[in-house]
Amino acid sequence: MEIIDLKRYSKNKLLPISKYGDLLLISENKEFKEYPFTESGILNYYFYNIKSEKISKIDRDKYPILVDAFHEKKIEGEDAHYYITMKKQLFENQYFLNKISIEDEKIDTIFEFKMDNKYPNLEFEVLDNDHILVFYKPEEVYDFENFDYGKDHYGYDRGILYNINNGEEYEIKDKEFLRGFRLVFFKTTIMNEMCVVYEENYLESFEKEQIYMDDHMNKIPKKEKFFYKDCLKYSTLETFLSEVKMGKEKISFIDIESRGIKGFEIFSGTDENNIYYLVGDFGEEELNVLVMINKQDLSKKTIKLPEEYDEEDGIKNVRYICCLEDKYKSIFQLKNLTNNKIEMKEVINGNINYTYSNDLGTIQSYIEEKFLIACVNNKKTSVIDVENNSIKCFNRESKVFDEYLILY
Repeated sequence: MEIIDLKRYSKNKLLPISKYGDLLLISENKEFKEYPFTESGILNYYFYNIKSEKISKIDRDKYPILVDAFHEKKIEGEDAHYYITMKKQLFENQYFLNKISIEDEKIDTIFEFKMDNKYPNLEFEVLDNDHILVFYKPEEVYDFENFDYGKDHYGYDRGILYNINNGEEYEIKDKEFLRGFRLVFFKTTIMNEMCVVYEENYLESFEKEQIYMDDHMNKIPKKEKFFYKDCLKYSTLETFLSEVKMGKEKISFIDIESRGIKGFEIFSGTDENNIYYLVGDFGEEELNVLVMINKQDLSKKTIKLPEEYDEEDGIKNVRYICCLEDKYKSIFQLKNLTNNKIEMKEVINGNINYTYSNDLGTIQSYIEEKFLIACVNNKKTSVIDVENNSIKCFNRESKVFDEYLILY
């Protein structure tokens, strides 16, 4: 394991984003004191060369960065980083799609587009060399006290597919797709064909559980609010592009998993070989499982993740931390013991069982099957050497890439 401390390079916060070979892509961020805000908070981008231990700023334009996304060759088919900047105008805002080249460490503006300024929030996905999909919505309002919202209060108001070479635009007509999109929409290869994966959900699982329990316990009549569901689905990229351009009102997604009001599905990550998600039924926590679906043949493997609660106070005694996108893929079962201790077991490979102090925080990663990385409130990082039973603590946040622990 090698430790890299980014704190010494800037007074502002340097956040590691991704690792490409010997290069770390880093964003320099400002601290927000007031909410809400539209900008991402990213000031600049840097590359850090692990071998030379040198950091270099990447020149960019003056406009604020709204949102960004990185692509990895093993998942999306290319190593690249994209971000969108905005120039405010009276009625329409002007946007610029930029691409950071990993090979020459330069930035190119590859597309410009405009949108009515009543849609300040957006998300995007670069689909191929010709197309980008952008989702738009107005300022967000959160109020789930009575759970009486209809579908129109969720997701995004508009979706536009742009051809970045000729400027052609195609409006997304599938309103169910737009309203159901919250967090997960990405491209990856499934069964040797480039596909888009989409998760339809509307609420956090605990919010959905409240609706279910209210109905189950109080026999609330079924109303429109029971459209709440979790679905993970995919479409080939070719089919998706074709149907959007044809203006189809229902895109032909294929279900991977679907859970109604009685349970949940939560996307948990993806890598070169698998897509990961959690499923369970409310009130039956002992049946919760992690599903690993193989991208090559869509075969499924399940790992049981039963939760346990204290009978007296109802506090969760057993919980799980999934580190599935790391090089050393692990799922940690954490069990609260007496005298402020936590018993940790790795449940995928079963190669570690260790007890540590709760003061060290929550396990976040595992390096070289020897070092456990624990964090407290994103302020303190502890490195636990399970072979030598030694601990090193740092007053830093951290992130793990392969054998590297990045402090910031």
